[in-house]
Amino acid sequence: MILQLINPGWLATFITLYGIAFFILSIIISSIILAIVLKITFAFVKAEHENFGAVYVTALIAVIIIQLLFLIIYFWIALVLALILFWLIIAKRHEISYGKAILVSILALIVYIILIFILAIVLALILVFLI
Repeated sequence: MILQLINPGWLATFITLYGIAFFILSIIISSIILAIVLKITFAFVKAEHENFGAVYVTALIAVIIIQLLFLIIYFWIALVLALILFWLIIAKRHEISYGKAILVSILALIVYIILIFILAIVLALILVFLI
């Protein structure tokens, strides 16, 4: 039963040097983006340790745990576990309640979508003027 929850192809990611480098690079880029988004969302919620260094460490811990979960465990189970762990990490590291941690994650998703939308518009405008 427990073996049915584990993704059988997870080890294939680490066979080549390219796979390892891609995994590490995705952790670095994801944690920087998440840190920026969390820094913006912590402005709406009163929390301890709001400086960028503390927020980056929170983002790095969360991204490493979440990516390992999604790598090893199937999607829906990993998604539920990742959300719960993300809320726990935010609540404990920034000394806020679990309700505020859930609010921070919802606000972070909204800010992330807005930033991606703005980035898409900017890139589309750049492409239009270059062509």
